[in-house]
Amino acid sequence: MSWFTPMKSVDDLLFKRADEFKKSPSYQKLADFNSTIEQESRDLFNFLLSLLFFLIPLSIVFYFFMSNRSIRKTIELKEEVAQEADRYLNIKNATLDILTPILARPKVNSEADFLAQIKSAGPQMPQNEIMVTDFVLDQLQDGLSKVQANIKFKNAFNQNFSQFIDNLVNQKKVQIIESQIIKNENTNLLEGSLSVVHFSK
Repeated sequence: MSWFTPMKSVDDLLFKRADEFKKSPSYQKLADFNSTIEQESRDLFNFLLSLLFFLIPLSIVFYFFMSNRSIRKTIELKEEVAQEADRYLNIKNATLDILTPILARPKVNSEADFLAQIKSAGPQMPQNEIMVTDFVLDQLQDGLSKVQANIKFKNAFNQNFSQFIDNLVNQKKVQIIESQIIKNENTNLLEGSLSVVHFSK
């Protein structure tokens, strides 16, 4: 549709109103008044009248132009907001897809929660010899929890410790970043610490 089509409708409406005004008593009074004044005053009056009739449609056109511009800016702003929202959702979904394989349940809300989950991964380990130190809990967006901590243990048999590590990684979704493990020469049992990261929801 051409930009001038709405303006043509406005012009048609203005000309129609002008024709109706010419047929009204008010226009006749105006014409009679115009014929009674002097030529110089009549020219000034006609000029002002013409100017008035010129300014009215110009004002209407300007109003429609500004309204159209404002609406266009509002639409563009809403489109930008929608695009940003889509981009955020795409990043969020991609992040959740990456985290899903390492995301554990139930959610960890405290150091006690985390310690309980760690101990449950090693029922054959000496429970009173498993400790959590340097515990840091971050509550992320969308109900995610991130834990960084050290797990310390003592007096573990090789087989029990291997099962403990397997359960930590595969069942509890604990990511082991660094480990320090030694065999006690006196007891011939394992002891050490694991530096871990854990995500839960």
